[in-house]
Amino acid sequence: MIASKKCYCYPLFLRLWYPTMITIKEIVEASGGFRAVAKRCDLTVRAVYFWQEVGILDKYWPALIAAGGGAFGVNDIYQANLVAREAAA
Repeated sequence: MIASKKCYCYPLFLRLWYPTMITIKEIVEASGGFRAVAKRCDLTVRAVYFWQEVGILDKYWPALIAAGGGAFGVNDIYQANLVAREAAA
């Protein structure tokens, strides 16, 4: 698992609610970076950056988990999606 660190990109109430969360940016970086993930998922880099606001679509989770090499799992992606969607709302 990726070591938890403070994330100041989300509002305080979300950081308190999910204290050990991993961000979507950290998930993408652990999977090889935005360009590598975009190529692997057959998307544009801009679309992958947009995941930080809307969350990662479920159909891309297996590709990210495989690329991450066990650094994170389904629960980490799910939690990161919840936080991103709540922050965008």
